[in-house]
Formats: sequence, structure tokens, C-alpha cells
Amino acid sequence: QVIGLRGTGSDNYSVEDLFVPEAYTTWRDSQPDRTEFGPLYSISLLTIYGIVFSGLALGVARSALNDFIELAKVKGSHGGPVLRENAVIQAGVATANARILSSRAFLKEMISEQWDVLSAGETPSLDLRARLRLALTYSMNQSREAVNFAFQAAGTNAIFEANPFERRMRDIHALSAQGQSHVSNFEPVGQVFLGLEPSSQRV
Repeated sequence: QVIGLRGTGSDNYSVEDLFVPEAYTTWRDSQPDRTEFGPLYSISLLTIYGIVFSGLALGVARSALNDFIELAKVKGSHGGPVLRENAVIQAGVATANARILSSRAFLKEMISEQWDVLSAGETPSLDLRARLRLALTYSMNQSREAVNFAFQAAGTNAIFEANPFERRMRDIHALSAQGQSHVSNFEPVGQVFLGLEPSSQRV
């Protein structure tokens, strides 16, 4: 059991002394073993993981921020005005929204561009693959920052299990532990932008 994403039903299993004939084995991205050649199946599994994780991260972030906005309408701090009257909160909500909206737009643009290329039967360029990788990792990191804001701005309201914030915090940090979110992914992207060969297969 992990701290977040508990609704995914993730599990594992193990076997001992089980022989699997070679004819029944394959590598997940093996081109010779492909039986479907549509655009969806032309995307590497590593990239599919990134698309799924980044979409999930954006959804968690949007949910956390929306929940905080509703809280800010009715909750005050130390007997003062409700949170939404606080200038720091107002600026924080605007910034968190910018993180989510800009990341979502960037991600959708890159996925759409990749899909159009694949649908035309062409191979995505290295530059396009780098930009998609950038969008994937960037959106996950920006989503985490948005959730962190909502959690911290909610104060002690965020730590009660009856409220959604602690779950969103656990979910976003479980996502952030994935390699798709790691800042090292920016290195090969920068290498491509600078005209160098990427040092990672994530591009």
C-alpha cells in the first residue's frame, strides 16, 4: 500500500519456477511484434505513461484548487475575514490557476501535434518529442506546486481526513515520485534545444 493513488488498484504478484516459452514473450515496445499500427499504438509506452500521469496530475491540481476556492468563501483565519478577502490568498489562487491552465494548454497542444503527425503516418521529429516530454514533466511539476499552495493556504483545514486536501496532497506526491515527473527529464530536452544529442531515451 502506498500513500497516494489508492484507488488505482495497483498490485503485484510473483511466481517461482514458471517457464514461459519464447513465443509467448515480447518487449512492450517491440516493433516486430506489433499487430496494430494506428497512431495510438505508435506512441511509446514510456510516453503513454507520461501522458496518463500528467493528465492525472492536472486533474488532482484542479480539484484541490477548486476545493480551496470553495473553502476560502466561508473560512476565515483567527476570527478575521474569510480567506478570499486576503490579498495573499487572491494572488496565490491566481498563480495556481495560471500554473494549471498554462500547463494544460501546453500539454494539449503538444499531444495534438504529436497525434497529427502520427495520424499522417509520419514519425515525430526529435524536436517535437522533446517538446512533448517538456510538457509532460512541466505539467506534473506545476500541478504539484498548485496542490501545495491549496494545502498550505487551507491551513489546519487541510489535515483532517474529512476534507479532501490531505488526499490530494498524498495523490500528487505519489505522482511526483514517478520518473515522469523528475526534473532530470529537463536535461535531455535542453540538450535537444541546444542542438545536442539527448542523453536519455525519455525524449
